[in-house]
Amino acid sequence: MTTSIVDTPTATTQEPAWLVERRASGKQQFSSLPAPTAADELWRFARVKTLQTDGFTTVNTPPNEVLQSLQE
Repeated sequence: MTTSIVDTPTATTQEPAWLVERRASGKQQFSSLPAPTAADELWRFARVKTLQTDGFTTVNTPPNEVLQSLQE
């Protein structure tokens, strides 16, 4: 798997200075951290059988009109 880091924003985006600084800080932090290992991914080995789902319910999908308005 390859991860890419954008060094500079594209010409089509006009990012504010604070965002450029925050992106640079994040890039520096990302570059300083080691790659994760299987030992770092404890969540992948969670016991799903013990998960208590009583009391949880699903929600209905919003009407198409609502979904359309969110995409505009």
